[in-house]
Amino acid sequence: MRKAPLRRSTRQRLSCHSATAAVRLWMLFFFAVTTTTAIAVAHDDDEKTTAKKQLRRYPDISEQGPASLLTSSSVNTMKNTHTHTGNNNDIEWQAPEPYPPLFGFEAHGNPHLPLSPDPLISYTWPSATTNASQLQSYRLTQNHHGFHQRVIFPKSAISILPNGAIQIQDSVTMQWDWGVERAAWFEILLQGITDTDGWKVEMALSEFNSVYPGKRRVPERYPNNKTNRNASESTTYTYRLETNDELYEGVRFTWLYITKTKSQPAANDSQLLLLIDASIVSKIKPISYMGRFASSCPKLTQIWYTGAYGVRLNMEATQFNSVLMERGDRVAIQGDGHPTMATALFAFGGQASSQQSSNSSDAVYDLVWNQLWKTNSGHVHGHHVVDDAIMAYPLYWIGSVLDWYWATGDNAKFAALVPDVLSILDLRIADFMDPNLDIGWMGWDDRLGNGWCYHSNHNNCTREGHLTFGALVAKVTQDVAHALDHLPNNQAQAQHYKQIHKDLIQRYRQLPDYPHCLGVHASGNAISSQIASPSDIKLWMTSTLNDIVTICSWSAFNQYWILQGLGAAEQMEHAIASIQTCWGSMLDTGKGCFYELHSPEWRNFRRDGERLPTTPSMCHPWASGVTAWMSSALTGIKPVTPGYSRFVAAPYVSANYPSVNGTVPTPLGGISVEAIWNAVDDGENEAAATVEITMSSPEHTKGYIGVRKCVSGCKLNFVQINGAVVEPYNCKRLGVLARDWAASMEHNILLITTTRTTKPFEGGETTRVTASYTCSKEPTTTKCNADTSGFPPTHYPASVSMDRATQGDGLFKHGSDGYVLLGINEDESNEENLPSYISSVSIYQHGFTGSAPVNASYAGTSNSNKTYLPYKDSRSLGILGDNDDSRWYPYRNPGIVVDVSASTAAKSSPLPFVGRLAAGQGLMIDVTTKASSANLGGRLASQGFLVDVKTNTSSSSYGKPIPTTAYKLSVYSVAGTGHEQFAIRVMDLTTLNMIAPTLMMDKHQGGVWWTVEYDKSLRLRIMSIYGMHISAVAFSSFESSTSDSAVVE
Repeated sequence: MRKAPLRRSTRQRLSCHSATAAVRLWMLFFFAVTTTTAIAVAHDDDEKTTAKKQLRRYPDISEQGPASLLTSSSVNTMKNTHTHTGNNNDIEWQAPEPYPPLFGFEAHGNPHLPLSPDPLISYTWPSATTNASQLQSYRLTQNHHGFHQRVIFPKSAISILPNGAIQIQDSVTMQWDWGVERAAWFEILLQGITDTDGWKVEMALSEFNSVYPGKRRVPERYPNNKTNRNASESTTYTYRLETNDELYEGVRFTWLYITKTKSQPAANDSQLLLLIDASIVSKIKPISYMGRFASSCPKLTQIWYTGAYGVRLNMEATQFNSVLMERGDRVAIQGDGHPTMATALFAFGGQASSQQSSNSSDAVYDLVWNQLWKTNSGHVHGHHVVDDAIMAYPLYWIGSVLDWYWATGDNAKFAALVPDVLSILDLRIADFMDPNLDIGWMGWDDRLGNGWCYHSNHNNCTREGHLTFGALVAKVTQDVAHALDHLPNNQAQAQHYKQIHKDLIQRYRQLPDYPHCLGVHASGNAISSQIASPSDIKLWMTSTLNDIVTICSWSAFNQYWILQGLGAAEQMEHAIASIQTCWGSMLDTGKGCFYELHSPEWRNFRRDGERLPTTPSMCHPWASGVTAWMSSALTGIKPVTPGYSRFVAAPYVSANYPSVNGTVPTPLGGISVEAIWNAVDDGENEAAATVEITMSSPEHTKGYIGVRKCVSGCKLNFVQINGAVVEPYNCKRLGVLARDWAASMEHNILLITTTRTTKPFEGGETTRVTASYTCSKEPTTTKCNADTSGFPPTHYPASVSMDRATQGDGLFKHGSDGYVLLGINEDESNEENLPSYISSVSIYQHGFTGSAPVNASYAGTSNSNKTYLPYKDSRSLGILGDNDDSRWYPYRNPGIVVDVSASTAAKSSPLPFVGRLAAGQGLMIDVTTKASSANLGGRLASQGFLVDVKTNTSSSSYGKPIPTTAYKLSVYSVAGTGHEQFAIRVMDLTTLNMIAPTLMMDKHQGGVWWTVEYDKSLRLRIMSIYGMHISAVAFSSFESSTSDSAVVE
């Protein structure tokens, strides 16, 4: 999420295969499962303060499959057991806990699904007896659960006893991997330590396998009952790491640091420590999974459940939080919550509120409703909310209001919010596509402006950001008009906004940028908003939206809208491939949730559990919109009327993805659909295929089945219901328009109704339809884990390389045309000797308040250190960077941006170099060729650094060649510490699309030259993982880079 000034919380690769018989049997079982409902009852958050004082007894819970999960009776038994059962000691966990242990559940209410990261995936809570606003908790311990790993260093400092306890003789560090991320806190049982025993205890936690900045602390200590061990009385304590008032953090890894502060006799057992057990306590909202999804491609199934789990972890009693890790911004945020709430409705919706409880209802529908009121910034009932100055966020809030209305069909509550909806929308219609509009923030992706952008800070947003925002206004206008059409007595208003939508389309299409200058974000919104014509879509599908390297936004939050655009264009193979690339790549580097920021290339150099570039949140629910989209677009279940009393089920299957099934929860019950693609040998020359669709829906609903006219190169031939051929109907003939259907979908989807009638299928029945296709050729198939399915092969326009051999003397080669040596003089000034095609280099920080300069640092001079650069008859080195990660908490890690320009236009007042870094998303280097725009300042990394390097077209006084095609830009780095790691992302400066593989720099204490070769303007983002340092930006052309140069003077 975005980083504004700090706020404190106030409560506010899987192998894929075609559908084998075994897979289909599992899917059929999954499809047939019925679920219970759960209740949510309002519960004041302030109760947590009181509850924290209560002593809780926890049932143990395991992730080893259904057989090892607890039944309700075993939970009741465990609740009455006051002892720790990991060894023979009669010891209790004594720290007071804020939430009661799990209770009132059925452990096998849903099937156990190994592809879900949720350890409670099979648990259900009955609606009639569950107060879903009362959060519950469960404990995992090292002695009872073997699914995690434990690392101890040095091992000589401990002895592991037969009962699993650990005897500690000397200073030691222990690490636990608890398998998946949870909303949890860390506790240990430690025996034999007192305040004066000469030992120091510290504890730490993290989402990744190194301590999260600011999360290593001295724990709170709670005395336990005394116990007799080896006939000597020892004191046992519960130690709990308390990093915030709410206790929980995003926890996968934990650490225990025991430091011996004074010498003790080696044989004195009384002075040894005994770690009886270690545990994490996890909070959870007691709700059941009501939506389901399964695909013949297991990765897609895993993605669906990962998105759902990330949302569940961020559910509070009466709101959704924006991030799991407490870093100062764990609050309900208006725009962040849009994908979060959409996924909550599809995964957990349909849970009726209890009518027997005296408490007010607070089921998932009500939870979303509460969130909408808390984040309402409308001018009638609204108020100031977090980040409502971001102009897109109130529009996303409108989108959530509409999502809630279509899910629930509650006319009265929707009508209550309509005045606020229209007050927000009217403002954005009035200033539609105003070039001076302060949209504030559109996304972290460079193409959108990389964070904060305000004219008042001389910090303009990118044109792509403005185009994306304008298309969003048109989309929301269209969606509001469609919803108003279903609200009683609002048809006149609906027609009013329909006409405005048409006017906005015309105005947008007249922009000089349209359609050729739209990037992936703007074109996605232009398709979803009906701005795009078929020819526009065809253009983008051969260019902008047809590159697997550039299709992913830097944040899955923004990717949600690109995905919607691909779906609305009926480019489903591209859409699914983008899911596997943009979201599926996150499964390779973490377990549990999706991330705040991510790039698919990171999986090439980061493994599971490792810290990522820029240290993004690894459990950010705004990245979970893919789950909602898959439920709506791949199962194809969409409402025709709010509340799903009338609906369409048009599932998508193809030769590449031959089966899908799922359930969408509704207030009337779950609507389920299964579709299977079968290749058919008809005995003739033509290839053929069938799609078998099975649909079931609850009583009081009416549904249409949708079949596609064209799919996988095959054309619809005929449709059968129970063997009888029926006539499919055009959507418009029936007057049926499913929610979110774009023109492309209406054109390609035909509706199937009851035999010989145009009436929809009645609920309470199971309907089976077979669609037969004739194929011009045998459909080509690829394995479903081929992320590029639908896209051309991966191609990078630029190449990158590293040179670890030449060290400082590499300046002769890599800087043969010119260079900038950072902070190399004793006064910390830079030395510039630019080539003829470079006019200036500037480095600056970009953040919430705009751009700000800082200076590089002087490291020193040495005649013998070969990592130093040759300079003035000796060797010297300056540095730009930092290796202190902890001081950036709670923001992301340090970063720099370098812009290198080759424009004839000069930028006014270039900023000086910056040295020590503020928190941010990377160092960026922009290189602009002579056709590029000059003014690049103010649209780069939030809380990061920028370096602009601009070129001239005139001849150089130094007589150095002007490159006519490709040139080389090199960055020199000497690691500040042995564990320093950073990565470099390369973008074209005009489009800001990624153009080269991202590489990671590590083990470079001896110096490394990173080089990119390209023939256009470019930008680099250098992203810290564990610190980063750069000392030179150097230039060479192919003609000169192989020759030697004299010592730099």
